[in-house]
Amino acid sequence: MRYLVSFILIFLAVATFLVIRKWFDRKKEKSQNMEIVREGEEHLGSWANKSPGALIQFRLHRDGKFSYSIVEYPKSDTIKIKGRYEIIGAVAGRSANYYPRLIAIDDKNDTLFNYFIAYITPYDAHALDNGYDKMILNPNGIYDTVGYTFYRIKQN
Repeated sequence: MRYLVSFILIFLAVATFLVIRKWFDRKKEKSQNMEIVREGEEHLGSWANKSPGALIQFRLHRDGKFSYSIVEYPKSDTIKIKGRYEIIGAVAGRSANYYPRLIAIDDKNDTLFNYFIAYITPYDAHALDNGYDKMILNPNGIYDTVGYTFYRIKQN
């Protein structure tokens, strides 16, 4: 009986901690206009890729909103697009964690992104890629050799 009571008390303490942490996270997210990334939410936040021809930046919001901007060089024209995104699994009943696909659609229902998420830095990763979180998106499949690498950037 004593073990059962101890187990229930420990369970309640952990549950209370997680609820309070989630509440504080959401409050901080709202006040600072940023996403706090936890396990299972590694895709959230702002990501960018810079090439000699352009800077591409997008943000995946917690509520499913998608913000996208591209700056083309050398003219420095900035295109900003807003929409929504969804991360879905593969067909044939496979888990969403196995071959996840990022699909982003703008407000006019045009597809902006339709890529496989080939790699994303795990939540508990330490000292990988010099401390930078990265997301690799592949257009044709998870084993495709062509990929676009995006790095997590500080949100503004």
